[in-house]
Amino acid sequence: GSLCVLVFIALPWLQTCIKNKQWNVSYATIYDHLCTNAITVIFTLLLIVLFWGILWLCVELFKQLDIHFFHHLFFRNNLFIYTINGFLVGVGIRTCRLQTHLMKAVRNLLTLMVKGLLPVLSFVALIFITTLPFVGLDALSGAWSPSALLMIMVGLLITAINIVYKSGLKIPPYSTPVRMMVNASLLVLPLYAGLALYAISIRVNEYGWTPVRVWGYLVIIVSFFFSCGYAIAVIRSRKSWLHPL
Repeated sequence: GSLCVLVFIALPWLQTCIKNKQWNVSYATIYDHLCTNAITVIFTLLLIVLFWGILWLCVELFKQLDIHFFHHLFFRNNLFIYTINGFLVGVGIRTCRLQTHLMKAVRNLLTLMVKGLLPVLSFVALIFITTLPFVGLDALSGAWSPSALLMIMVGLLITAINIVYKSGLKIPPYSTPVRMMVNASLLVLPLYAGLALYAISIRVNEYGWTPVRVWGYLVIIVSFFFSCGYAIAVIRSRKSWLHPL
């Protein structure tokens, strides 16, 4: 699973390098490939789920007639399972590669939705970090570690800002007050990563290390450096919004 995530992250950059035949590539091109790959994965998974859902319906209908042949054929036959899944993956990838206009429409719709949700997400991030000093850090040491929730906030903000930013927009996508709020939420991203590290450290001190907590530490540390990068981009921004990205 981790290898798949790493490949998915690195693939847009490799695709851009191969297409342009150079290592120095633009963010806009990487973003285009990333969106295309993400939509392709979602569409392919949806196609697989729907196909196997139809087969499940077929099996259940014939079970009512006390016929179990299709159950063994569809769900007990590894050759059939691997062949069909491979075929569906190929169909999904091929379809998305050919339907370029549809892919652009979906990407534009996704960008529009995220553009509207980013200020809301930024507002939630700011009011939480503002409320925390009045409650105290003890609230982060409850029965269930909140580090996962904190990292979800970091991940959502980074993902949303990348979708909205796209290619270093010459014209800022928001009015000045909204843009200042979004910038403020990026400035507090390192605090979120630091709080997540504090929360998971409490769990380690209480219950010891586990493989999940080791991976959690690594993810939090990487997220912290990413967060610092976005905060620095806000500080260094002058004329163009988040131009240092």
